[in-house]
Amino acid sequence: MKKVVCILSIFIGLGMFNVCFAEKNPACTSGSKILILQVLDEGALGFICPRVNWSYSNYETACKLDGRLVYLTPNNNYVDEQIVKIKRSECFAEIGTYRYMNKKDDIKTVRAIEIINKLYK
Repeated sequence: MKKVVCILSIFIGLGMFNVCFAEKNPACTSGSKILILQVLDEGALGFICPRVNWSYSNYETACKLDGRLVYLTPNNNYVDEQIVKIKRSECFAEIGTYRYMNKKDDIKTVRAIEIINKLYK
């Protein structure tokens, strides 16, 4: 259920303004950046990057070593090794799983995610 609490017409000092508080979407997972590992015909495999860990030499290394491997649905145009930063109003949401076969012919399963609106309206 969508919930929005608005406090209208608050008078402070010299003026009047509106303040709205929206509830965070419970489907959201942590992370605001994804490093695209490989673009596929039907989406992309990538790592959701953790918060910056300065013990690594660069951000891509931190994503590959500490990030979660996921499958991103094909809503945008991506390229290999691209870092995608989502808007503050968006988040990653898990929508299921994705199975693929790696180079060693092992079947792997990862979380399928999509980019959604972070706050209920």
